[in-house]
Amino acid sequence: MTTTITAQENETPSLQGPAASFTPGSAVPPGRRDTTALVLFQSFLCNPSEERAALSNVILLWEQIPRYTGDRLNRQGDLPNELITDFEVSGQPFQLSITPGTYRAKHKGVHRAVRRFPGIREQAVEQALIQVATDQAQCAEENGKTQYYVYFSLRQLAERLKMMGSSMSHAQIREALEVLNSAMMGLTVSDAKSKMTERTPIIPLFRQRISEQDEANGTDAWVVSLHPIINHAIRNVTYRQFPIRELKNYRPFGSHLVRRMFWQCPNISPSHPFTFSMEALAQETPGLDHTRLSSKLKALEGELEKMLKDGLITHYDVDVQYAKTGNGRPAMVDAVMTLYPGERWVKAVKSASKRLTLSEQSLGLPRSQRSMRQQSLPLG
Repeated sequence: MTTTITAQENETPSLQGPAASFTPGSAVPPGRRDTTALVLFQSFLCNPSEERAALSNVILLWEQIPRYTGDRLNRQGDLPNELITDFEVSGQPFQLSITPGTYRAKHKGVHRAVRRFPGIREQAVEQALIQVATDQAQCAEENGKTQYYVYFSLRQLAERLKMMGSSMSHAQIREALEVLNSAMMGLTVSDAKSKMTERTPIIPLFRQRISEQDEANGTDAWVVSLHPIINHAIRNVTYRQFPIRELKNYRPFGSHLVRRMFWQCPNISPSHPFTFSMEALAQETPGLDHTRLSSKLKALEGELEKMLKDGLITHYDVDVQYAKTGNGRPAMVDAVMTLYPGERWVKAVKSASKRLTLSEQSLGLPRSQRSMRQQSLPLG
């Protein structure tokens, strides 16, 4: 199996096709590092080839950036010009600044611009794009920087979304892509000397790709470039493998939790369960913005019951936390959930950990620096 890893304007890359096979060995020379990193990102080492369609990658730092929680503001009328969110990654404080994106909507035959914060639809489309990138993507150097591009058709993306349980139309997918391409985000690392990333769209480039072959086939072909943080993650192996087939029956916050289960607890076992806070999860992903905390807990427990049925977990514990209110009555303020892994979860994590180690060895990345790489940002 092979894949093209150079992106030239006069080339029409295949919209189909598996990633290149790769046999890990000694570290590659620096000149081949970026293209080899892409091949490693697309190669599912340690897994039978028939499992490939059911696997994807989750990007650690990128996954923890709460860029879709502004979805709740889309239902409140006038949108603010900016949403600022404080969050932490492994105890390191960050601040996210994000602006609404814009898409063209057709109403009574007239197109008009509509503003919207990235939300549930954009989250699903971005996840589908990363899944497509694990099948095929291309690498090019622009202005001394490596860029990774994904080529796709709207039909192909709709099929991916359908596999993930979404029924978005082509028009809705196009709108989501426009929002992802116009919503500007920047990150500030809050330390002794604050540093801010260059403000960029979630998807820096989105445009139609026209070729004679596409026109002859009637293919609606598009190209996107991946965000610099994703580029950085691919080159530094700060991602983990997870079984994407598990997501189809889950709501957006449930699928986010499944992905989080696989990257946040690499030493998972029945004696080392996975614990998280309901309120912390609500700050990371849309869909848990219920007014009553009891309603939020009920929705989350519905997703946990699906995990039980799917064999991802064997059981779970809920520790509801209360605090006294003004009238002295205790009120629910949070719930701490502890998930005990099933055999499928443990097996998938072990496979991902072995693959991560082999990828690091192939790129000459010391395992001792893994934690530092996972928290690093390509600062502008």
